[in-house]
Amino acid sequence: MADTTDKSYKTGVGSHLNIYRYVGVPNAEVMHHLDLCLEEYIEYLQEHPHVAVFENGVKKYEITRQQVGDAESFTVEINRVCPNYTMYLDNMGGVITVYTY
Repeated sequence: MADTTDKSYKTGVGSHLNIYRYVGVPNAEVMHHLDLCLEEYIEYLQEHPHVAVFENGVKKYEITRQQVGDAESFTVEINRVCPNYTMYLDNMGGVITVYTY
């Protein structure tokens, strides 16, 4: 695509390759809005571990990141009253939790 920014310096993958990494709709919405590749998005979440996404003034998603390291087992805090959540390991020692409202 002509308007796509080449971020191969960050991803390690050439822009000419068709490689897709599934991140889920909520994460993809934030990444698209901020024009971030996955690596930049994880760095963003390291600096801003709580992101809220609103649509028409109504909260749509909350995204949090917790550092867990490389332990074989760990505990993740779920501190929202929201029955709909999904967790992802981010391959950088963290867990990303997406709450869908």
